[in-house]
Amino acid sequence: MSAVIPSEVQEGQVDGKNDQFDETIKIANEVFDEAFALYNESGFEGYDGWKKETETDTSIVHIRQMPYGKLFALRATIPWNFEKVFHEQWHGLDTVATWNENIVFQVLLKRLMKILMLFM
Repeated sequence: MSAVIPSEVQEGQVDGKNDQFDETIKIANEVFDEAFALYNESGFEGYDGWKKETETDTSIVHIRQMPYGKLFALRATIPWNFEKVFHEQWHGLDTVATWNENIVFQVLLKRLMKILMLFM
């Protein structure tokens, strides 16, 4: 998947002013690559190799032990309008720290839409 993202974005050198973000961008790329590989495993849809931890009427949580700790996968039905949820996640990401007590701060490094438009 990393071939889709321009190398200057992968290295954090979009405009030569983001050197302080190099390590963060490197870690984000590694996490993305790991998640992408996990989602593309042949047994992921059926949770082969995962253990069901809990289940309710609207959600199922599976866990898998990884070298760095326990990883969980949540599959849930959200009783809200899909378009509204997607819009909030896409356009409201920069306000997450104002309402989510688990996030201390957020910083928008780069809007993906500008980068993605290069490939369309």
